[in-house]
Amino acid sequence: MLNSSFFESFLAEGLILQDHQHVFIAKAPFEVGSKPHPSKICFYCPDFFSEKDEFIISDYVKSLDQAELLDFLSFYQERHSIPSWVEPEFDDFKKQFDDFQSSKHLIKVVPVVFAQSDFMPSFKQRAFLLKNILEKHIGFAYGYWNSNQGLLGVTPEYLFEKKGEHIKTMALAGTGLISDSLIADEKEMKEHQIVVDDLSDQLHDFRFEKSAVYEKTFGELKHLQTDLQFQSDVKFLSLVQKLHPTSALGGSPKEQAMKWLLRYNHIMDRKRFGAPFAIHFPNGDGFALTAIRNIQWGRTSMILGSGCGLTAKSKLEKEWRELLLKREWVIRQLWT
Repeated sequence: MLNSSFFESFLAEGLILQDHQHVFIAKAPFEVGSKPHPSKICFYCPDFFSEKDEFIISDYVKSLDQAELLDFLSFYQERHSIPSWVEPEFDDFKKQFDDFQSSKHLIKVVPVVFAQSDFMPSFKQRAFLLKNILEKHIGFAYGYWNSNQGLLGVTPEYLFEKKGEHIKTMALAGTGLISDSLIADEKEMKEHQIVVDDLSDQLHDFRFEKSAVYEKTFGELKHLQTDLQFQSDVKFLSLVQKLHPTSALGGSPKEQAMKWLLRYNHIMDRKRFGAPFAIHFPNGDGFALTAIRNIQWGRTSMILGSGCGLTAKSKLEKEWRELLLKREWVIRQLWT
């Protein structure tokens, strides 16, 4: 059972991750190790560009019924109006767009832009934001915070789910409003197919099954999705290294796209945006989200990121609009 002391500690310095069946929460103190703990549940939450394997370990991890968690959140929450934001600069994005279009080597790349605010969620405001996310049943909730910094979001995308030797992953790329027909949109279908093809190449050593592409709705937005699954005894970290980032978050070819993205990271450090955010179990099972649709904050400011997939058929204004739609989606999930 969850008690008030545990929950208050969790809101002060905690971690949350939701998979298909459960909501896991953990509270400080946290330890950091280079390997998963052999007998404890631990979490894997690196930065997007990090090459370090850092596992977050707590002796205080609970798997909760969502209704029980919502009851506690309702008691502690403090409502807060939508913060004011300084929007990203169009000219900064246009430079990236033009640079990509002139590239002779990149097939696809996913630039990221950030809005900024001076709002930092307090102890009780975190409860308010978490409650809003969980009540909507849209995507997977996740977050990690302490008194100095934090991350909180709800993502429609997971990197992989590993249960024994049964592994699932997904291609999620192509975005529109619920009124749009993405399957009829040549550019969106091409963007999605690049991700499917790259994933298929990454998994060429495995006998994988692949679904047909379909549209999946997440609130006011929809995406193109293809599901893949296979059997393997591949280990958790090997899966992370093989799949992160898919071309839904990085680009294609992978190595060149990552170098391109790193070159533009000086505009605003993306930190954990688009990185794996995962739980690892002592038996080797695990579930890894893709950390998009989130807010990140430090001592003096907060950022809200969004990305879009650029291909040869991308139109500047349409991609800029997509970036805004995704940030507006995050604001609705967290604050309304």
